[in-house]
Amino acid sequence: MRALASLYDPRRWPGDRLARFQAFIEAGQPGRCWPWHGSRSRRGLGRYRWREGGRTFSVYTPRMVWAIHRGPLSPEIEVALRCGNAGCCNLEHLVAGP
Repeated sequence: MRALASLYDPRRWPGDRLARFQAFIEAGQPGRCWPWHGSRSRRGLGRYRWREGGRTFSVYTPRMVWAIHRGPLSPEIEVALRCGNAGCCNLEHLVAGP
């Protein structure tokens, strides 16, 4: 579980990885959905992937957006989208809870 938590800790990400992640988000008006323009899971959630040391890693975008703006969460806490749009990255549309 500790390794998973560190994937979602933006303080551990190199600056260029964080910039590449944020480049996939089309930030718009505050109340509207901000679409993710990268890969997606089968359920439609945004997913960001990278290779490091011969391994592939991936994070779900709602959880990573939360971590960037509000801090990392423990692995048992989930991040849901109030808007119901699985590809949304607007922090105002995210809610965290068990």
